[in-house]
Amino acid sequence: MADSKISALTALTAAAAADVLPIVDTSATATKKMTIENIFKSIPVSVGVNEGTPLAKLHVTRDAINHSTQSSLAPIFVEDDNRPGIFFSGNLNNIGIIQFGDNSSINAGEIFYAHSDDKFSFRCAGTVQATLADGVLAPETDSDVDLGTTSLRFKDTFVDSITVTGEVDAVTLDISGNADIDGITNLDVVDIDGAVDMATTLTLAGNADFNGELDVDGTTNLDVVDIDGAV
Repeated sequence: MADSKISALTALTAAAAADVLPIVDTSATATKKMTIENIFKSIPVSVGVNEGTPLAKLHVTRDAINHSTQSSLAPIFVEDDNRPGIFFSGNLNNIGIIQFGDNSSINAGEIFYAHSDDKFSFRCAGTVQATLADGVLAPETDSDVDLGTTSLRFKDTFVDSITVTGEVDAVTLDISGNADIDGITNLDVVDIDGAVDMATTLTLAGNADFNGELDVDGTTNLDVVDIDGAV
């Protein structure tokens, strides 16, 4: 009701309802009415819980800290010097949820926890795309989430080992350490700059083209040897 005059209020022409406050306008000898909307509309309100100077529309303080005035950019500010946070508690068979919406969608993004399944799920662009459960972060449907794109990729160095249960299909595969392969490896072209150490048998169904030296310390059993140049 900021900057409003009593004379500008609507006249009361019937019995006052429960949410109407009758006001007498003595200058006009008429009875006007004021509603709850008239009282609170357009009044900027900031609420501080245990906080005398709110820096946001809702400022909740448990133990004060030396906070920045930049916190006033957020509608809700939770302050504590130990464990600031928000606690969601619900039914065991339901979910706890944080939703992100805009003027065209109420749930474009979501983070929700399913208590019955003990899993986190992540919604993006209106679709649940990934789920974290039992130590596994997996796509919601098979082959639905890519690990980067051709222009934006994850770091190309893996500190730990990589276990692949299926096939590896790569245009270029650069391995700085050891490669332990239990199954069959099909290679169109093999370019080896360093030494090759084989403790077991090497079987070649096709041709082997060596531009450099071939050093064999053990026994080599060859059915047919076709040598065009020097050995």
